[in-house]
Amino acid sequence: MLASKPSVNLGQAETGENVKLLANVSIKYKVIAGFGLMQLIILVIAASALISLSQTQGDVVSIAEEVQPAVLAAGELEFRLEKANSSLGFYLLSQEESNKQQYLASLQRADAILAELRDMNLVKANADISAQVESIGADVERFKGYQETMFHLATNAGDNIPGTKYTAQNLSPISQQMLQLMSGMIQTESEESASPLRRQLLLELESLRYSWSNVMNGLRAYLAFRQDSSLNEIKLYGESVESTLARIREFGDDLTLDQADALDQLIPLKEKFFEHLQKMVAIHGGEAWRTDSHLIRTEVGPLVDSVGGKVQSLVKDLRSQINTTSSALVGQVGGTQKLVTTLMIVGLLLGFLISWAIKIAIIAPLKTALEAMADIVGGDGDLTRRLDDTNKDEIGKLAHGFNMFASVVHHIIKEVMSYTERLNHSADRLTVITEETSQGAERQQLQTDEVVTAVNEMAATGQEVAKNTGAAAEAAQ
Repeated sequence: MLASKPSVNLGQAETGENVKLLANVSIKYKVIAGFGLMQLIILVIAASALISLSQTQGDVVSIAEEVQPAVLAAGELEFRLEKANSSLGFYLLSQEESNKQQYLASLQRADAILAELRDMNLVKANADISAQVESIGADVERFKGYQETMFHLATNAGDNIPGTKYTAQNLSPISQQMLQLMSGMIQTESEESASPLRRQLLLELESLRYSWSNVMNGLRAYLAFRQDSSLNEIKLYGESVESTLARIREFGDDLTLDQADALDQLIPLKEKFFEHLQKMVAIHGGEAWRTDSHLIRTEVGPLVDSVGGKVQSLVKDLRSQINTTSSALVGQVGGTQKLVTTLMIVGLLLGFLISWAIKIAIIAPLKTALEAMADIVGGDGDLTRRLDDTNKDEIGKLAHGFNMFASVVHHIIKEVMSYTERLNHSADRLTVITEETSQGAERQQLQTDEVVTAVNEMAATGQEVAKNTGAAAEAAQ
């Protein structure tokens, strides 16, 4: 029999102290733990990606369903207010009903847009944006507050153009009174006897009325076109009226009582007229000569510009929020890519580590056990070798079972060898006996041959005796 060899440690040389901890764990749990860890890594990667995608989806939804609609609504609000303002301007110039309806429709749409903005969750949740929307709404209400005034001015030229109204209230009555006086003076002159003096007076009276008519024509032209040439015309004919009155006054006692009385009335009326004319020129020549234009230029226009500026500021803030959210989205995507890449690398490393651990904890000891079994079966057949069965896993149990099997086989072989030795000893004795028997048989065979020979000789002798006997008998006969 071969000498007993030391036990084989299946993983001691390769695993070290750390791997020994796995020796007491079942292979089933090792495999479950390994694949479970891999699934956990995959789950973490998937969960991280899903969380990032969920955040990205929330930001995209916020942009697409809240911020972007708010930007579009703010832009449309600015457009509607500008359209309302232009439609109002066209209505004031043309008094066309279509322009008025466009103005009202634009304001109605602006109110609807403001209601939509106020109802948006983005506006409700952001105090700054909500304050901007409310400020815009207040300006829109102020803009709407000019509606009745503008409509009234469009249909009432006297209220819309103060110079015209002032003229109608102050200048026109004086002019009518003066023209009546002039006509009366001319009518009185027609009742007088014709003479060169009377004819000269009549010409002066006609010249006075003509000059005054041109003063009024210049006044009308100035009211219509506000040109300095009209004022120059008024001044020119006003001087003509002044000089004509002076010449008429020189007629003295040649004037009739009615003419003298009318002349006394004309001079203060003329002075009063030109005083009012200066006031009218100050009114009609100023920036507020047309009330609707002045309101649009000084109040409505700046208000619309203010609303436009506030809308632009709101749009800028909303776009800034879009840019911030977009940057956050890019950062989230980049972070997710880095996280997933890191987790993938960690997963691969852990996968290699798990594969190495499975190799060390399962495959290497199993391979060692198989090699040991193959060596026992096909090698020198040393049944005294034992596998390391200190592990508590299936390989340890397999090693323990193999060791028990080897012990049983070893015991059986030892008994067989003992029986074989005794059988060999008996065989040796049987061989000696067989040899002795063979030798005795050979001697017996020799002796038998000798007996047979003697018998044969005796038979031959008997035959010869018989023959001789027969011959003797015959001879005896």
